[in-house]
Amino acid sequence: MTAKPADTTPTPDDLDAAIRVAFGALATLHDAVSAYFDNQTAEERRRLPKAGPKTDDFVGKAYQYAQAHPEFLPAFDSVEDFGRHFDRYEKLRPLLQAIQLFVGALSDAVVTNGSRSVTSALGFYGGAQQGAKRKQYGAEEIVADLGTRFPGRPSRGASAARKAAKKASGSDTGA
Repeated sequence: MTAKPADTTPTPDDLDAAIRVAFGALATLHDAVSAYFDNQTAEERRRLPKAGPKTDDFVGKAYQYAQAHPEFLPAFDSVEDFGRHFDRYEKLRPLLQAIQLFVGALSDAVVTNGSRSVTSALGFYGGAQQGAKRKQYGAEEIVADLGTRFPGRPSRGASAARKAAKKASGSDTGA
């Protein structure tokens, strides 16, 4: 992977292009490995014995023994099936680990940029509130509109706007 020069700032067009490439890569990845997917419900997944670092040595050694002594396998299993599942597990696991690292980095980028966006929006909203107190043109409408959209506790302006809207629509029964 080539490192970007430190003074290069990606543009919105660069991000749009990168996202298109990423979606294409995801489609390619899906097409490449989807034949090995086993779709299960959350309940089915919960009931499965879990494979992982603590069981890897046990499973690998059991597979070696099963190849030498297939007579100890239960009748519903075979060395071929055991080997096929173990091979897939060992090959798909590093892919999953790489994707999980990518998802973690992508999640960090989304959380950071989302947080910065909320901070900017709150700063703007505060500025609009100050403008409304000074009776600046357009500020009251902005505060009323944004006040109805904020997911937290409604502001006094938002409550008043909702009450006025209810009264105007005739849905305020007073009860």
